[in-house]
Amino acid sequence: MKKALTILCAILLAVGLSGSASALVFELDHYDINLNDTDPGLVLNYGKILSTPGSGDLSLGASYTTQLFKLWTNETTVNGDDTVPQNIFVDFYFTRPDSFTGTVGGQTNGNRSSWWIFSGYYQYGAVTWSGPQTLYFGPEGDGELLVSLSDATFNAGFFGLNEGRCPGAVIDVTFTYLKEASSQAPVPEPATMLLLGFGLIGIAGVTRKKLQ
Repeated sequence: MKKALTILCAILLAVGLSGSASALVFELDHYDINLNDTDPGLVLNYGKILSTPGSGDLSLGASYTTQLFKLWTNETTVNGDDTVPQNIFVDFYFTRPDSFTGTVGGQTNGNRSSWWIFSGYYQYGAVTWSGPQTLYFGPEGDGELLVSLSDATFNAGFFGLNEGRCPGAVIDVTFTYLKEASSQAPVPEPATMLLLGFGLIGIAGVTRKKLQ
């Protein structure tokens, strides 16, 4: 009986501890997009899709993907200067769980297909991001939120670019909660506290009987 009670208490404690990790609220106050909007280089335009400020819960290890902005060009053909890569940056400004910022960078350029009979005729714009960026938060700066953006091609066409917003590309953003900040350990919810309480009471009872 004592052994069974001890096992039950251990199970209750394990369940209680496993359920103590609550989700963390992240709030994006705003974001800025900086790109090549004048010659030389492929001239670009953008339109924000994700409205701010906005917030949401993320559990440790979980990800959330949504549309961030539309990217396009109004140019009608890819000229020589348009093929030269140009920088693009997206700056993120968060206010929760505390104030922290980060930037994801990449490059844009115009392209002419070199494939067989379509050489030079098939044209398109492209954006390639340098990779996911880890943003750090928390008083000690050891919490980690990974931000990644989707690569894309846009305004593709034969004998020139298919210009305008409609044939542009939607850029997605993915937020991944990688690591908990050391000073932001979650507080167990009431149900978890109840389980922990029952477990501790049970263990105390077994210990008392052994002492008697």
